[in-house]
Amino acid sequence: MSVKMMMTGTGVMFAGIAGMAANRLSGGAMADAIAKPLCGDRYMAEVDGVPGEASCGFNADMHWFAGMASLFLLGVAINVYGRIKAAK
Repeated sequence: MSVKMMMTGTGVMFAGIAGMAANRLSGGAMADAIAKPLCGDRYMAEVDGVPGEASCGFNADMHWFAGMASLFLLGVAINVYGRIKAAK
């Protein structure tokens, strides 16, 4: 059981890292794919003469990073919990 938990935690950690790397390598396309449906017509509208995501009220790249970092930390927690169970 605990070895399975450690493997699951490791997989979740790598998924978080892979998500961050994939977004970075795609030039932010993955985060933009999330932002476009959420913002609709306001996506990349001009605010003070500068086009950007400010009209949506958030930065999609930061939300993507926060999600992937949370996924990574969840994997760390699962992995540590599995190691604690294995030590008992």
